[in-house]
Amino acid sequence: MRNLIAILLAVAIYIPVFGQSDLISGEYFWNTDPGIGQATSITVTTPNDTLDQTVTVTVPVDLPKGQNALFIRYKDDNGVWGMTKVRYFINNVGLDLVSGEYFWGEDPGLGQGTPFTVMSPADPIDESITVNVPADIGSGGHALYMRIQDEEGTWSMPKARYFISTSQIPITHMEYYWDTDPGFGLATSIPLGQPSTMIDESAVLDVSALTIGPHTLVVRVKDEDNAWSIIKSEKILIASPIYVDESATGTNTGADWTNAFPTLKEALDSTVDSLAYKIRVAEGTYVSDEGTGDRDSSFVIKSNTTILGGYPSGGDTDENSDPDIYETILSGDIGIADDSTDNSYHVIVTNGVSDVTVDGLIIERARANGSGADDNGAGWYN
Repeated sequence: MRNLIAILLAVAIYIPVFGQSDLISGEYFWNTDPGIGQATSITVTTPNDTLDQTVTVTVPVDLPKGQNALFIRYKDDNGVWGMTKVRYFINNVGLDLVSGEYFWGEDPGLGQGTPFTVMSPADPIDESITVNVPADIGSGGHALYMRIQDEEGTWSMPKARYFISTSQIPITHMEYYWDTDPGFGLATSIPLGQPSTMIDESAVLDVSALTIGPHTLVVRVKDEDNAWSIIKSEKILIASPIYVDESATGTNTGADWTNAFPTLKEALDSTVDSLAYKIRVAEGTYVSDEGTGDRDSSFVIKSNTTILGGYPSGGDTDENSDPDIYETILSGDIGIADDSTDNSYHVIVTNGVSDVTVDGLIIERARANGSGADDNGAGWYN
């Protein structure tokens, strides 16, 4: 809250001016006008009769607590100053935020909203709160407002979030698409169970047709009255395929079959959170300990990762992969061969992740005979 409303340093200014005069300079000031041409100057990088420019302003160290006004104006090449634009900000720097309140729709007045407790007063705060939705809120769009009060009793400006309410109408359909909206009802369906007013679904999404680079995943739902929700979107970056082949003799960067990683663990270690990966693995037997004999070693897979086995040594296309012929084995037999007492506790671990696909692999020979989490999930601990 504090960073957004108390110390805002960048202000986007968009001022349409009628006529052919270019805007060539500007100035800003806080609270009190020092006079035309006497305020802090603003450089116009590209003079034009319409500006779309980001301006960095300095916040005075002695700026009073509470509400303050920032004024900005521009001058054209004829020396004529435009009207002064104003934006308001709350300055409560250095004061702990101690309480808050929220309200739906119309503002009931300061201190009259529904209060919530700030568990750890600080500056700034990072809190989760439970918001009550009025029983009579009705279907359609609604605005939830929230504001915070500091230790001196000064309130922030309200911050709004917008929601679509379908009241108690069950949700009957869910669909998703990548990047471009094909139209309502024309995206890829996600199967739902029994219609309900609240759903919690997991789904495997098809990324096979996506090109390498950034993409946007969009999800929406529809209720039984055929009303669509607002969309929920998430940015995902599809990374280059990663190749693994224990017989590879190139640079071992994973960039292609010639330069494949020799171990699957190296390939998994090269992945990062929030990106999507497809890892192709050639035939052979792969262990996670890399010779250390550490029973805690596993193939730890991050979210949005697909691992495909069944490729011949030296690699080939997806069409020519065959797991029945080119056996790709992930093994927990990390110590003495065929002695299960020193095998790893788990072969694969995907604890707390989502959207993981493993296909064309043989998973074998782990032994989950430890304590706690190590007493189950030998092949795959999730």
